[in-house]
Amino acid sequence: MKEALAGKETAKIVCTCFAGRRGALAAEVVCGAGFDSVHNVTGGMGAWEAEGLPVNGKVKPPGGH
Repeated sequence: MKEALAGKETAKIVCTCFAGRRGALAAEVVCGAGFDSVHNVTGGMGAWEAEGLPVNGKVKPPGGH
């Protein structure tokens, strides 16, 4: 992952998943790789859609939800 983003350590990065937990874990990994502006969508895309925020298509939970 770091190789793909080499030279972009100051880029704004947003991590997300359906409920927020895996997005938060991904954000921790990305921060640990030296990126400074990393954010997680609190509550994930399920919460995003529930708030009426724009999505492209229908947000569907993964098989385990």
